[in-house]
Amino acid sequence: MRKKGLRRFQLFLLLAVGILVVWRMTSSPAGEGFVTLSDLKERQLTSKYFEVFTPATIDIVGEVSFEDERAGSDLAVVAWILSGKTGEVVWRTWVDNVQREGVRALVQDSVRLEAGDYAVHFSTLGPDNSSYKGGSTFGLKPHWTNYKDFWYLDLRAPDGTVDINSDRRMKTVGGETSLFQVGLRERGSEQRLMILASGASLLRAYGGFTRCNGGCDDITVKTIPDGEVVWSVDSEEAEPTGGSRINHILDATIELDGGVYEIEFEPGHHKGSWSENPPWQPEGFIFRVDPIGSSAVRRVDPWAFGEPIVEHLGLGDGELRQTRITLEDSLDVILYAMGEMAGRNQRYDWGWIERDGEGKIWEMTYDETSPAGGDSDNRLAKAILRLGPGSYLASFKTDGSHSFAGFNRGQPRDPERWGLVVFPLDPDQLASANVQTETIERPAPEPDQPVMRGSMLGSIDSSRFLVRSTRLGNTADVTTDFTLSDTTDVVLMALGEVTSSTNFDYGWLEDLSSDETLWLMEWDTTYPAGGDDSYRRARVELTLPPVSYRARFTTDGSISWDSFGEEVPEYPEDWGIAIFTADS
Repeated sequence: MRKKGLRRFQLFLLLAVGILVVWRMTSSPAGEGFVTLSDLKERQLTSKYFEVFTPATIDIVGEVSFEDERAGSDLAVVAWILSGKTGEVVWRTWVDNVQREGVRALVQDSVRLEAGDYAVHFSTLGPDNSSYKGGSTFGLKPHWTNYKDFWYLDLRAPDGTVDINSDRRMKTVGGETSLFQVGLRERGSEQRLMILASGASLLRAYGGFTRCNGGCDDITVKTIPDGEVVWSVDSEEAEPTGGSRINHILDATIELDGGVYEIEFEPGHHKGSWSENPPWQPEGFIFRVDPIGSSAVRRVDPWAFGEPIVEHLGLGDGELRQTRITLEDSLDVILYAMGEMAGRNQRYDWGWIERDGEGKIWEMTYDETSPAGGDSDNRLAKAILRLGPGSYLASFKTDGSHSFAGFNRGQPRDPERWGLVVFPLDPDQLASANVQTETIERPAPEPDQPVMRGSMLGSIDSSRFLVRSTRLGNTADVTTDFTLSDTTDVVLMALGEVTSSTNFDYGWLEDLSSDETLWLMEWDTTYPAGGDDSYRRARVELTLPPVSYRARFTTDGSISWDSFGEEVPEYPEDWGIAIFTADS
């Protein structure tokens, strides 16, 4: 019986090989046009540029693909030609000008082109950023990724009518110097710009962005410092701009009162590179914001060209820096502060402004900060304050670890800005305010709560951490998601409060693709951590496949990193969960 089953399997393999051989023999060879695109791979955009000297009819032959064999499926592999003069599509593949054979789509067409510059694009990025995963191992499934041997495009023209120029590029549409501008390259990370409107103003928001039910571009204008959203791209009508169905274009007007605002662009798909079929004008997929008419709106970027009144940067562990500011007239200031905060009652590195005789007028709090990049405890505050005549004290202090002198967890974006800086909103006000500053020399006060040092994780390079949620206090519930692109060996370490019958402070790891709990912190999966018998530590080595994961850690209302009491575990700063790549 076993031999019979083996023979069947061998016959199946021979049949599969035979089918693949026939498949490859019937793949479509490219022709000999003045433009020939062939040997194409999936998930790429190929472009060629050419000039037409005299009006000519261009013959177009090739092959593209539908997403699958369903009657209503879209073209997943597409080609098109753009006019360099107008930026308009003069020809493209669509369901009515190709000959369909299942997934295969044969192209045999022509187009009359006037003299001028043109670009031909061929995209194998697919209709969305996950469609390419639907292929099969042996290339037998009717799916677009299994037909790449057939893809090609030839453009043919009468002799002497065209010329290829690989260095020529299409001109982008719109102004060269916008108030705010985000192209494809800038979409790799969040983009922000603070602006000042001197009075009622109008802005024009126009250009390309992605729109979908979730995970696409989020573009807003917010007031500073309270963060009220006064405009959002979600509230505007937009038109499809070709390629993937998420690609859109809009032209909208934003009305602003006088004040300070921040334009925020949080990119979704197309994060620095095309994630799916690009718009018909890929070079022009730029989102811009510009003033309309005589609107008095200007950039506010003191980091680029401003001189600070107060600069408390480069602080190490256990420092306090204070500067007294004295004003003879009112002064509007921009305040930036970056520090370490794990929650409303867990501040470690933070700053504040107080007025002599009146107490604090501003303080860095968790609710009024935003993530600063890197570890989740890195927080950023921005504020606009009007300081009246008088004397003020600007202060920033740090605890005993995780500072600019040495980040023991993921460092923030712009780590050199760790601390407190005060800039004038309008440098022209400085002279009339007659600003005087004085550095206050005094020792750092004791922290509000004792800082307990010691970590088993301190010697691990911060770039290896996938999760580092440690030094957790009472009633914490911390979630960290991460995605692996390759199979990865990792080490999971956790420290918490667990008994043989109950878990009080504990963590676990979930596989989001299957909703399966891969590891749970319990008595049987931990060992003594020193101090009280309930203090337990775990160290687990795991091999994780390339999917998405969620690490969680929860604490109850007593016993945690900042409230151990008399019994303290070894390496108390590790209270929580950490996951890092294994040392190769």
